[in-house]
Amino acid sequence: MRLPLGSAGGAASPYFSLQDLMRHWQPNPARPRREVVMITNGVDLYNSGPADPYLGDAIAQAQRAGILVYSIYAQGAGHLGHSFWRNNWGMNNLSQLSDEAGAESYGFGIAAFFKPYFDDISNRLAHQYLLTFLAKPEKKPGMQSIRVTAPELPNVELVTAHRVYVPASPLP
Repeated sequence: MRLPLGSAGGAASPYFSLQDLMRHWQPNPARPRREVVMITNGVDLYNSGPADPYLGDAIAQAQRAGILVYSIYAQGAGHLGHSFWRNNWGMNNLSQLSDEAGAESYGFGIAAFFKPYFDDISNRLAHQYLLTFLAKPEKKPGMQSIRVTAPELPNVELVTAHRVYVPASPLP
């Protein structure tokens, strides 16, 4: 957890904090499922816009580690809290992060109204399943597209990442 300090030094990029958490979070074979709930405005003071490399790095790291990242947008304070274009990119970035990490993003969070978001996240976690499959490794590690369907369950909504990290083939 990192609390914003109200300056560029303390709140420069929420994606740096996420990457630091994931880098130091050791996998536990007894409990392979790992999730993060981020509450932030999603604004990256180092890079706001359609191609944020820090966001991309956080997404790739979450995908490689198999960590689901739920995000709740919470409007910032001061000028940044009123900057429509920064807030718009912040919400878009959070949505992209959660979508590509196989989770959900929730918009326009006001602290008094977080309970429905936490209730939905709890419900999703209680109805979550681990899907394993064989991927065809390439010579180099990288992302591969996947498609998950459940034709025998027509009214079920599946929330999953659309790409997964596949390590390189151990054979030459």
